[in-house]
Amino acid sequence: MNGAAYLLGRVSVALVVFSTAAQAEPEFESEIRPLLAKYCFECHGEKKARGDVNLERIRDAKAIAGARELWTHAHEQLRNRDMPPDEKTQPADAEREKLLGWLESTVGRIDASAPPNPGRNVMRRLTRFEYRNTMRDLLGVEFMFQFDPTTDFPADGADAGFDTNGSVLSLSEAHLAQYFEAASRILDKVLTVDGLDGPSTHRWAARELHLAGGAKLEGGRIAFSSPGAATAELRILQEGEYSVRSIVSSTESNGARAQMAIIADEKDERFTLTRQGKPSATERKIKLQAGMRQIGLAYRYEQDVSNKAVEGPMRGSLGFDFIELTGPLHVTAGQLSEGHRRIFIRRPDAQTSRTEAAREVIAQFASRVFRRPATASEVEKYLRLFAASDAPEISFELAMKPVLLAVLVSPNFLFRVETERTPRPQDGAYALSADELATRLSYFVWSSLPDDELRASAASGRLLETAELERQARRMLAEPKAAALAQNFVTQWLGIRTVETFQPEKKRFGELGSSLRKSLLAEPVLVFQSILGENRSLLALLDADFTFANEELCRLYGLPFVKDPVQNEKDRREMRRVTLLPESHRGGILTMGSVLAATSHPTRTSPVKRGKWVLDNLLGTPPPPPAPNVPPLPERRETGEKVSLRQQMEQHRADAACATCHKRMDPIGFAFENFDAMGRWRQQDESRQKIDATGTLPDGSKIDGTAGLRELLLSRKDDFARCLALKLLTYGLGRSPEPYDRRAMDNVVRTIAPGGYRLSDLVVELVQSYPFRNRHSAPPFTASNP
Repeated sequence: MNGAAYLLGRVSVALVVFSTAAQAEPEFESEIRPLLAKYCFECHGEKKARGDVNLERIRDAKAIAGARELWTHAHEQLRNRDMPPDEKTQPADAEREKLLGWLESTVGRIDASAPPNPGRNVMRRLTRFEYRNTMRDLLGVEFMFQFDPTTDFPADGADAGFDTNGSVLSLSEAHLAQYFEAASRILDKVLTVDGLDGPSTHRWAARELHLAGGAKLEGGRIAFSSPGAATAELRILQEGEYSVRSIVSSTESNGARAQMAIIADEKDERFTLTRQGKPSATERKIKLQAGMRQIGLAYRYEQDVSNKAVEGPMRGSLGFDFIELTGPLHVTAGQLSEGHRRIFIRRPDAQTSRTEAAREVIAQFASRVFRRPATASEVEKYLRLFAASDAPEISFELAMKPVLLAVLVSPNFLFRVETERTPRPQDGAYALSADELATRLSYFVWSSLPDDELRASAASGRLLETAELERQARRMLAEPKAAALAQNFVTQWLGIRTVETFQPEKKRFGELGSSLRKSLLAEPVLVFQSILGENRSLLALLDADFTFANEELCRLYGLPFVKDPVQNEKDRREMRRVTLLPESHRGGILTMGSVLAATSHPTRTSPVKRGKWVLDNLLGTPPPPPAPNVPPLPERRETGEKVSLRQQMEQHRADAACATCHKRMDPIGFAFENFDAMGRWRQQDESRQKIDATGTLPDGSKIDGTAGLRELLLSRKDDFARCLALKLLTYGLGRSPEPYDRRAMDNVVRTIAPGGYRLSDLVVELVQSYPFRNRHSAPPFTASNP
């Protein structure tokens, strides 16, 4: 957004609030109460108060102040013509507009005068997605199919549509054990705990070895009378190259050859020994993995000149006195992982003791992990653990490993903690600290911890300044890591994760394989990411003239895919930007296969699901739950009727208990009917009936197909922008939306509207909004408990 448009947005907020407060309220008793009596009191009055709503008790506008959620809902019901019900007398258009205007002005004045409420976040655990990203950025470890210690973590629950909601992110004892195991494996992968001070040597005398087969202890040395082995066990601390050495001798000098072997972790490193009557040194370089390993020396068989086994007894004695293992070899500072270098900013030397080095490492590492400066008492606590694990014979890094592990399983890491403070008396809330704000921002945009620049901004206090907060937010949105916002938010906002397990009836819709599932789920994420990165209007989510697809997805959609003769199979699977022409019937999230599949049944499409999806996820006006004991729509093949889905739905809607909600959902849902359960364009439904994708909403608006639905949504762009803003806020704050959030989201939408509703501007405004930068105290602030 350019500077002029941004300033205009800021000014518009102030003007709207001022004008709303300055409007003259209609005379309540003479103009408003008679309309409520005429159309509302029959069901919501003293004699009958459906839903515990009694509007007859309202004597003036002040009565609304204590029930803002109710009146916001009443406004939506009036605007959508859901109330009064169809069977009741309907107000004239002028009467409806008068009621709507009164509600808008009254609620507006209440909002302008009431103290804002930022809501309250509970301390919440990192999701599995956030844990992976945090470990990646903290230690430089990459999670791949071959290495992902989080695969056995319990699935994160979801509330209000998102798995970031703190109310469902609990921590069980079993889960904590999995965190311990995961952190241990990650540290094993990242750290070099042996060899930095040079290789060490372990020597085993003959009497210390385990004997098998023809190996015997004779006079302090191992002698072989037949094939056998002598071995020792050792815990290898560091993966790497090692040297195994021994001296083998025989009493004969007959030139007979023997097949010998160095045993390294149950593998033979074979070599040939020729008996010459004198000691013969043998050494082998081997690769060893960390863990308990077996090292030894073995006699296998007599050998002829062609390296083949010779039948018969031994052709002379063989024996040795010791085995040596030296390593790890060639460990240098240049070979250390990025994660190791990030952690060990100091090592002991002539000027720095091990304790002093440990204190510096702990203070820096714990501060990064906890996403705030570690306290002196915390550092001392972990320093005591270091003292308990340290010993002269082990490396500094090995002594530090239990400390690092303890930090990584601390609640201060696994949970995002926001400290309770004394609230402001005017609103019962308090501002987040700079470190807490940095954490909210980084996990919102990156699903990971703050980087060095953001931490420095927080440490200086500059992050609490609006201009610096905006600068940091825009910088972070420009980073590749911002793809996490699209990846994790979009699939939950659109409710399309069910596509991972969706199994459409193969006979009707064809096969939905794993590669196509991945493509379907990737499409909306990439489109959102593109619009966000290019700072295009969020309305492009509804009418984009491009999408992302590969060969398989283009084939599903009937889109052209130009094959390159030199392309391989991997290139054809890669998602790439595709321009959409009008005749493709595509454009925006409404026509994406993932959305269409997620809102279908395995055997047919579902206008109800699709209509509800639009109301809930795009307009923010979800219908109430269905009435109890309403039977599901029967399958046509069960009824044997040759009727269209639309005809079935009309019969279903004839039930008065269903009509109120269905009159809003069904016209929207039918607009999708040209798309089957896999998202393919069609002209006939499953019963070979011609598709009728038209519908009429309760307010008389006409819809014709997804193109008409798109026009309707674009005509309600403020509603769409507000809904998207509230979904992003819910995702970012990790709590369910509350009625008071609408006020803040209205301000956000008013601010971005003059600049064209740009998506990145929306994210920046959310980050600067009152609920994002503040937190309510506990217990909740109320008028009776100031």
